[in-house]
Amino acid sequence: MADDEPRLVAFTHEAGRALVAVHCLGHAHCDLKPSAFMQQVGAGGVRCLVLIDFNVSQAVSTPCSHPDNLPGPPGWVFD
Repeated sequence: MADDEPRLVAFTHEAGRALVAVHCLGHAHCDLKPSAFMQQVGAGGVRCLVLIDFNVSQAVSTPCSHPDNLPGPPGWVFD
């Protein structure tokens, strides 16, 4: 498990950033679970998480213009 910890921390960070981005675009996923994330291998073999499955997503009434405008943890938590 210790060997996987840095990767787990990085994926958790990416999941948080993906949610912030979706909320800032004016949407709420509404069905967040492990299977809503897909791992993608990009240029140079870099792995990243992609948030998928927006079938039950809903528009939020007040999209934010910056992550610090979201309710919950301040934006610096995801930086």
